[in-house]
Amino acid sequence: MLPILVLIATATRLAAARREERLAAMRLVGALPRQVRTIAAIEAAVSALCGSALGFAGFAIVRPWAARINVDGSPFFPSDLHLRWPYAALIGLGVPVLSALAALVSLRAAQLDPLGVTRKATSRPAAWWRVLPLAAGALGFVVTLPILTDTGGDHGVWLLAAVMALLIVGIVIIGPWLTTGVGKVLIWTGRRAATTLAGHRLTADPSASFRAISGLVLAVFLVTLTSTLSSATQAHLPEPGRIALPVGTVVTDFADHNAAPLPAERANALVARLHAIDGVTAVVDLRTTAGPAPAMRVVTACGNLRAAAMADCPDPGRTVSIDVRGLADGAVGDVLTDDTDDTDATDATADLGSLPMLGLLVTTNAHAGAIESARTAIESATDDAAPTLPWAFGELKGQNNYQADQMARIANSVLLVTLVIAGFSLAVSVAGGLVERKRPFALLRLAGMRSRDLSWVLIVETAAPLIGIATTSVLLGLAVAADVLRVNHLPWVPPGSGYWWTLGAGLAAALTVALAATIPLRRITSLQTARFE
Repeated sequence: MLPILVLIATATRLAAARREERLAAMRLVGALPRQVRTIAAIEAAVSALCGSALGFAGFAIVRPWAARINVDGSPFFPSDLHLRWPYAALIGLGVPVLSALAALVSLRAAQLDPLGVTRKATSRPAAWWRVLPLAAGALGFVVTLPILTDTGGDHGVWLLAAVMALLIVGIVIIGPWLTTGVGKVLIWTGRRAATTLAGHRLTADPSASFRAISGLVLAVFLVTLTSTLSSATQAHLPEPGRIALPVGTVVTDFADHNAAPLPAERANALVARLHAIDGVTAVVDLRTTAGPAPAMRVVTACGNLRAAAMADCPDPGRTVSIDVRGLADGAVGDVLTDDTDDTDATDATADLGSLPMLGLLVTTNAHAGAIESARTAIESATDDAAPTLPWAFGELKGQNNYQADQMARIANSVLLVTLVIAGFSLAVSVAGGLVERKRPFALLRLAGMRSRDLSWVLIVETAAPLIGIATTSVLLGLAVAADVLRVNHLPWVPPGSGYWWTLGAGLAAALTVALAATIPLRRITSLQTARFE
């Protein structure tokens, strides 16, 4: 919702300087503050009310197409995308109210000092202290996260939320200071008059330049954090000493819930049947020597592990003991084996065919035919022994990753929408700045500056803060995600390609929408505008 509020605040400030001059002049000739506030609020509310009506009409038009968008794993029905009357009334009336409030806030200078408005008082520069809230939030996050991860509890959740809130507020506060930095870089590196003018514009009023993209900064930061954590969760690597089963492995566990192992004769027949299936690459039959689960010892032939690429056994005929932790639950698709040289060996002449079977790992070529044939064979041979159906590792991994994938998809959708909204905010800001500076621009044209150079001024002062601050938000999101993953002992994985494509496309769309506001530059800055009479 924050980018929507930013868009409302920016839209109400369209030509704000000209309106403030006009209303301040009304104050000077005797208008009461209450009358000035009423005029400003009515102007903003009426235009916002018309915009809300157009928004509802547009929603009704695009709803059938919007329902086809896959956000949470499946498309919607058009009837799912609707608003109840109370919420529709809240939106329809809330937008004009917010617009009126934003207009009143924007007039605080005219209310307090109308002469100061007409004389164009210079805004305060962004001071270095704006760095402190973000630094405090980052330090608090780094210090408290390990403690809260170990202790947990409701109090820890609230404390972490408070630290994250401080971090987000710090991003908003530091924005004008970063905008000033972008402007100084343009001044130092600019080789064209247009670039230098854009840099001075950013340093002269960094708060106004940052205001239009403040919602974008938060959205990019949060979506970067979410996408990075989602990618790391989906790309979870096994712990040292553990081997992840390849996709297409069919697993069954007879020891789940302390069920009895499969008798040796039935187990041997099942192994032979599995070997005969086209597409089965290896069968690791897990046999047990004695004792009920979970104290039973699991052994298998070393050659089976090598055929399944789980161990490099120099002696394929060797019988080894392995530690299998939770095939059906717990460690998803991970098998823990000792080093080959240190593997606890049983009698090399032990006959595995005489031992009951505790479970099966059947590796396949990942084709559906091989997977389903193996599952059918296991199910038909162990219908009264296995407490759970045989499952494919790829399916279980997909189920576990579903929530993370869904969060990443929703986050990318939010990022794209936010960037487009930021583009409209920038367009409004560019249009307002153009109307505000139409006379100075016309004077520059009289002095010999070309229209395309004036357009370049608007392009640079729009694109430079957008790209620079969005890059800062991305880096900050990646850094926070790296710290979260470090504390939870997970590997850092960059966001997926969907995030980067969405970010690039969204920035391009935002710039395109914003720069469309420069089209009427030549007409607005005509030479007639430079006349003062």
